[in-house]
Amino acid sequence: MTCGSTSTWPRSTPDSIRCVEVWRRSPDTGSSIADAVQFRERAEEARAATNSYLASVIEVAETAEAGRRFGSGEHAKKRKRD
Repeated sequence: MTCGSTSTWPRSTPDSIRCVEVWRRSPDTGSSIADAVQFRERAEEARAATNSYLASVIEVAETAEAGRRFGSGEHAKKRKRD
């Protein structure tokens, strides 16, 4: 991955952060350290929020699957016999 070329865009959050750091160090950008720090903080916050959301979606799906399996398994057969 190279930064600064539109032909290869960053593929992940860490790649994006590295590209911002390269961009910040470039003498002709006129950017400040504060810009790079702010981007890094927002990128990490967005990644944490995305991971949290994905974990909750997976949890709901797994709970539904477990309920489905419990209802159709041996426990259901035993409950019907009683």
